[in-house]
Amino acid sequence: MFCECLCNLPAELHPWEPCPPIQRQDLWQALPLSTRQRVIAGGEHFLKQELPHLTASQYLSFTRCGSRTTYEIPYFLRRRILCHLVAAECCENQGRFLDRIVDLLWMLCEESGWQVPAHNTYIRDTPQLPLPDTQRPIIDLFAAETGALLAMTCCGNPWTTSALACANELHKSWSTEFSPPISTVTFGGWDEDKRW
Repeated sequence: MFCECLCNLPAELHPWEPCPPIQRQDLWQALPLSTRQRVIAGGEHFLKQELPHLTASQYLSFTRCGSRTTYEIPYFLRRRILCHLVAAECCENQGRFLDRIVDLLWMLCEESGWQVPAHNTYIRDTPQLPLPDTQRPIIDLFAAETGALLAMTCCGNPWTTSALACANELHKSWSTEFSPPISTVTFGGWDEDKRW
């Protein structure tokens, strides 16, 4: 099915942005005022909350007793808070949310693995490892989403002081562990000239 769809692609693919960078205030300010206010209020809500901590014992709760939620609730909350804060900063553009954004970027980069405990295995349908192996990362759906979230958050935004740390983390975690590197996939096959 994938190969059949390739035949329908246009000859030239145009650049795509999932959302505009903060510098495109003309686009952010074009949102309805009520939407911008709601987005900023969501960011303000998370400015007041303590950022969730993730511990090894929370991660181990899946292999010990089968609990996914012990680790996954704070894991997903971190990412949700980051999305709210970035959207709020893009709408307001006053710098109020920047420290919290950088704190969350830092926290995500410090995680030992971005895969959830239930997916911490190298072979499908085998027992999960109790903790992530930082030398052999696993890219499950949620690890890939985290990488995409970091890339979209850091790309061309004023909190790029932490963007370098994010890029280094992505490079360290993924590009050297997989052959061929995930970052080199093209429609024509593997493009070895475009490594990270």
